[in-house]
Amino acid sequence: MTTKNKTIKSNVTTGGNVFLNKLYNIRNNVIKMLSDRGYGEAIKKYYSNITINEFEELYSDINKNIHIFLYVKSKVNSEKTKLEEQIDSPNVQEESKNQITENEIIDEQIIAYFINSTSKIDKQHFKKIMQSIKATFEEKAKQIRVIIIYPDATEEKVRTTVPGYINSEQKEYDNQGKKIFLEAFSHSELAFDKTKHILQPKFILLNDKEKEELLKTLDTKKENLQKILIYDPMAKYYGAKIGDIFRIIRPSPTSGINPNVYRVVIPG
Repeated sequence: MTTKNKTIKSNVTTGGNVFLNKLYNIRNNVIKMLSDRGYGEAIKKYYSNITINEFEELYSDINKNIHIFLYVKSKVNSEKTKLEEQIDSPNVQEESKNQITENEIIDEQIIAYFINSTSKIDKQHFKKIMQSIKATFEEKAKQIRVIIIYPDATEEKVRTTVPGYINSEQKEYDNQGKKIFLEAFSHSELAFDKTKHILQPKFILLNDKEKEELLKTLDTKKENLQKILIYDPMAKYYGAKIGDIFRIIRPSPTSGINPNVYRVVIPG
């Protein structure tokens, strides 16, 4: 489903279709990542795959930023999820708000925001980006997750500024007690589906009930489990938080599958 969205304009040098092809693959991997996080039904029901040719036509204007909005809503005795891909339009905010009725509860709003600018992203530029993103926040959402995808750069300083700005912004939300969570991925981190790598074991993020049952079965505390850093690529991929627990299934060349390994997410 495609609607239109008003965005910040950015000047981008793409070097032909190579840049758009790269964005197309990254966008598809973001959709796959959201599906792997448990939003598959929303994507399956409301998202239609588009071909590379359709994507190039849609984003032939390189000043258009790519947004992916996902609202997880619930009604009395029913649940509804919705995925929208949005591009430039002055009416998107009113359109989005009109789709949310008074008796709906938005359990979560997810925003995937692509920064297309390949120039240096300084603090002032990042603040403008965050203002644009905040304008899309839904007041009725119980929690909001923002996934910012930014381009790789040749200078190390440029590569590290965006995650640094996001960490600073996250601390402000934490201090205010707001349930707003920010994530940052570079283009290279989402250039391929890391879950499909032949050597990559299967990661399963346990829910609260599963964590409780596991610790009871093992007769232990989660801090006694093996550790995984919150900045580990797989922890980032699944949007894990500190204290979350992964069940890791590793293929065995002899018996087929090794016993389950459990790791708790800790600060980086």
